[in-house]
Amino acid sequence: MNSTGTADVPRYDATLRAVMWLDAFWSVAFVLASLAVALVAALWAPSEVPTGLVVATFASAVVLALCGAVTGVLLMARMNEGHYYLPDRLTLPLPAFMRPDLRAPR
Repeated sequence: MNSTGTADVPRYDATLRAVMWLDAFWSVAFVLASLAVALVAALWAPSEVPTGLVVATFASAVVLALCGAVTGVLLMARMNEGHYYLPDRLTLPLPAFMRPDLRAPR
């Protein structure tokens, strides 16, 4: 609680949740595009690899890197404000057995 009696909700929580999900999506997109390029290159001569697949792979890699950079900046901004744990209600797109306990000690 802050001095006005309202809950102290850190800034950037909603943005951080969205960017982390986008990061997971682009990770899958990058892997699929890379596999498609590798399969096409293995089945045909490398000079015949469709340019669109190569561009899609590089584009997904760039977006993936941008999502990681935004996540890092948002986490640093939160830490600078004194919030050292991940936001409440953050769900990671992982199978249940792989999900870490993200709750802050109370």
